[in-house]
Amino acid sequence: MSLRDRNMDWLRKHVWVPAASFGKVISTDQIGISTGTPALLEIGATGYDGFKVDAAGEIASFVMLLPFDMDPGFSLKFRVHGTAEDAHTASDTVTFKGTYNNAKRAAAVVEAATVFDTDFAALTINDTAAILDISGWGVINADKWTRAEIEAGHLIAVGIELDATTLTIATENYCIIGVEYSYVVQLTRGDGSVRDVDAA
Repeated sequence: MSLRDRNMDWLRKHVWVPAASFGKVISTDQIGISTGTPALLEIGATGYDGFKVDAAGEIASFVMLLPFDMDPGFSLKFRVHGTAEDAHTASDTVTFKGTYNNAKRAAAVVEAATVFDTDFAALTINDTAAILDISGWGVINADKWTRAEIEAGHLIAVGIELDATTLTIATENYCIIGVEYSYVVQLTRGDGSVRDVDAA
């Protein structure tokens, strides 16, 4: 017996991109850094690694394949997982800015520069060291790509910038552990409709 996709509520698919996948460390050089010098290092003695950002304006970036099973009629969403390496003042905040750019076949490969349609809200972080923080969602709206572009294997560069913070950032480092992204899977058969139960 088969179940056809008709008027069904689907969970979004979620994919995890750890900081170590943003780029590789070769000697003292990081590949995958757009701006500044965030270092990919262990966070304390936790066994977790992350990009330690020590100045507003620093950007860590990664390149991903547009998910082949993504329905371009729905938004593509991102959120940042991170932690403060050091104890700091309660109610400190960090604000990230998300940017992206397409890398299409036979077109130039360029740095992520287009700002998300809905950017990340300021995140109030835990005042104890090494406590996990998770940002709200940054959103790229629906219909930025066609089904044909996705099937052609186009790439997308994503930049995560420390846009602003109330931390004394030179001595109270903040670490980006990774980025989670979320999308709705393409309907492949059936005459019904898919509804995003977590629509942005």
